[in-house]
Amino acid sequence: MYRDFRRSEVTLGYKHRLSPQAARTNTLGTFNPLFPKGNYFGVIATAGPGPINFIDVHPRVEATLPHSVTASVDWIFQWRESLRDGVYSVPGFLIIPAGKSDARFVGHRPGIEVCWQANRHLWFQADYGIFYAGKFVKESQTGRNLNYWALWAGYKF
Repeated sequence: MYRDFRRSEVTLGYKHRLSPQAARTNTLGTFNPLFPKGNYFGVIATAGPGPINFIDVHPRVEATLPHSVTASVDWIFQWRESLRDGVYSVPGFLIIPAGKSDARFVGHRPGIEVCWQANRHLWFQADYGIFYAGKFVKESQTGRNLNYWALWAGYKF
């Protein structure tokens, strides 16, 4: 049954985002991505910090299955880089300001993604994950877990 696996991949990602000025002068600053993209930060980018003021560890396993199907499972663990700064959305808007908590841990999010390439033009994708609020989120606001699912379809000309 498993002999049909064509390719499997295991990765471990690590990201640490702060401004170069903050690293040199010990002053508050933020990394400013010109064109932030949600999927760069995992399948479910809206459930956690965007590309500013964060540290994350991101293990991921992907397998290519028979019938042009790929499946991946990932788990993102997220912390604030600076305790004097808040948590930002993917476009860079402040969503949780600093001040109510000295905690660094924002949360963690396991997720799964299944893709099917129906033919050379048409593909379908399903994503599911749950964001578990960490100490910073719970101390700063009503910290609740967030379930997320999405269905995608695409046609490439």
